[in-house]
This record gives sequence, structure tokens and C-alpha cells, in this order.
Amino acid sequence: MIAKPSLLASATVMFACILGVAGAAAESSEQERLQRYEALQRRIERAESIKAIERLQNAYGYYQDRFLFKEIPQLFTAKQPRVYWQDGVWEGRDGLRRLWLGYLSTTLSEGTNGPVAGRLFDMPQWQGIITVAPDNKTAQGRFRTFGRVAKHRDHEYWLSAVYENEYVNEGGTWKFKTMRLCFPWAASYFEGWQDLDADSGTSWLPPPSRAHRPDRQVNENERCTDRYPEAGVLPFHFKNPVTGKPPSIAGARP
Repeated sequence: MIAKPSLLASATVMFACILGVAGAAAESSEQERLQRYEALQRRIERAESIKAIERLQNAYGYYQDRFLFKEIPQLFTAKQPRVYWQDGVWEGRDGLRRLWLGYLSTTLSEGTNGPVAGRLFDMPQWQGIITVAPDNKTAQGRFRTFGRVAKHRDHEYWLSAVYENEYVNEGGTWKFKTMRLCFPWAASYFEGWQDLDADSGTSWLPPPSRAHRPDRQVNENERCTDRYPEAGVLPFHFKNPVTGKPPSIAGARP
């Protein structure tokens, strides 16, 4: 004859089952909380990185506006920095100093480091779109400027330019890695841009001297394709934020 299990034994088994289910649920809940915490931490880091890159870009703009050219190379990483300025490429820290402390300083601010009476070089940084890599170590950014360069009672130009930059996070500090600057057009303040040709973007600036020249010229793939009145666009680093796809671009030269 088989003995029936006692009530106490049945209760003990049931209680053990309940504890097992509760323990699994608690473990699952803890994992979910940890995942949510890690996701939130990544979002916070990304938001902080975007603000830091915006500050970096705007600091560059303010330094350049006031001819503080010595400050600008310090905003770049020391590890193979590069600047594409229209059709020239300046590479390394020496190249950056040759660009800002040599070429632009002698051309725009008479070789000084700071504001010069009767000189303007305003290039505000607008329309920033920043994309931070998932590992939070690198980023890309696109900015636009619509500014002026002027010499009192001599000349004044309107300037249009687009940036496509790369940044690197070094020990928690964001720095420029690569700056690419293209001028679609530049126009006399009084004559406007109605009759411009495709090379107007650098017409306001004389070519660099031999001592300040770039390390090399851009190749065909690096050429600024956004040159008014030609039809072109500097490629976007980001995808359509709604469709998640690259924009479809069609156009022909006039």
C-alpha cells in the first residue's frame, strides 16, 4: 500500500516552487534594471559628448573671429591632425601652425595674435549636426557659416562655408581630428553673388606663399563639390533621421 504524502510535505514542496519562481523573477528584474541603467548611462555620455563637441566647435569660431590663431591648433589632437581648407591640405601640428599662424595670420591680421583695428573675420558656427560613435571615442559633425571678412574702407566680402569634421575623445576631452572646410561662394558686399563663377569661394583670399603653402593639394575625391553656381553638395556624414537612409541627391551643372 502506497502512503499518501503528508500535508506538511506538500506544503514544503509548494513553498520551494514559489521561492524558485520568485528568485528567477528577481534575477530577471535585476538584469533588466542593469540593462536600463547601462542604456541610460550611454545616453548621458552621448549627450555630454555632443555638448562638449558643440563647445569645441564654437570656441574655434570665437578664436578665429578675434584672430586668436595661436589657440586653434591646440584644439586638435596631436595624432595626425589634418585640415582641408578648400583645395589645400595641411597635415600634422606643423601644418596647422603653418595654416593659422602663417597663412591666415599674415593675410588677415598682419601677423598678430588678437583683434586688429579695421579688420573683420566673422564666421559664426551654425546648423550643427553631430553624430557620436557607439563607443563614444570618435564623432563626426557638420556645421555651416555665413560670415564676413573686411578691411576698413578697403573691401568687404560675404562668405559662405560648410564644415564636415571628425573628432576624437582623448581621455574624456574632445578634440578635432580632421577639419574639412569648403567655401561654396564668396561675394563682394556691394556686388552680391548674382554673377559669381565657381571659383569665387577663395577669391577673397590670396594664395599662400611658399613658406605657408599646404602639404598637398586635394585629390579628385576630396575636392569641394559644392561650388556655386555649379550644382553640387559636400557629402553628408549622417543619414536621414526619419528614414535612416542616405539622402538621394540628383543634380546637374548649369
